[in-house]
Amino acid sequence: MAGNSEFQPAANQGLLAGFGNLFRAEMRSWWRTRTWWIQTLIWVAAVDGLLLTIISSGVEGGLQELAPLYGVFGGLFTAVAVIIIVQGAVVGEKIDGTAAWVLSKPVSRAAFLLAKWLGNAIGIAVTMVLAPGLLAFLVFTQYAGLTVRFIDFAAGMGTVLLFNLFWLSLTLMLGAFFSARGAVIGIPMALLLGQQFFAGAIMQLSERILEFLPYALIMPDTVVPGQSLASQAIMGTPLATGWPIIATIILIVALTWFGIRRFEQEEL
Repeated sequence: MAGNSEFQPAANQGLLAGFGNLFRAEMRSWWRTRTWWIQTLIWVAAVDGLLLTIISSGVEGGLQELAPLYGVFGGLFTAVAVIIIVQGAVVGEKIDGTAAWVLSKPVSRAAFLLAKWLGNAIGIAVTMVLAPGLLAFLVFTQYAGLTVRFIDFAAGMGTVLLFNLFWLSLTLMLGAFFSARGAVIGIPMALLLGQQFFAGAIMQLSERILEFLPYALIMPDTVVPGQSLASQAIMGTPLATGWPIIATIILIVALTWFGIRRFEQEEL
């Protein structure tokens, strides 16, 4: 009976057969282990600790100078963790045979990937974006004495979350395509950490191309000098362009779809 405790009998539901059981298993891996509070502590300390250090150092600067820092700290740094955490979600289970065992049950491969996407997305949203973001809002308004509307800061957090969801989707898709961890973690890390180089190379061709890439969500100077879309949202100013948001959503859907199609052809 112990072997059946993880999954409960469920009727075949076609494309999403077994999704509920798989999703509950993913949620347990986040919320019934130490993962959730460890990740929360790490990112509260990292993001808010850096903001407090900069503000406490006496560096002069108002919201226009500090808002871009939240986008970089809260988006770029956490994206590295997203890639590291998710890189074994699919390929690791293919290597150790867990995926083959799970898929021998009445579950679909689409449900397998979508459950991992949604379960990890919720964990990332709460521990890496919401928790440090709410504290960052208090750092800005109470400690630094800046005037920031909560709805504007929430929009900035949403932009940061969207950036992280792109890397979640890319890493899961690569896990469906490859059977070795090296490519799954190496490709997104190269794209993420080399984004300044790639952005510079792209700008040599056309600055407009940057409007269709996730970089503009959190990196200053991509579409507006000194600002990113996240910092513009926090300041409550009209966004210079909405294309990075639209393009990132389309990329997330496309990457997830390609991952599902590839995983359905995988021989386990």
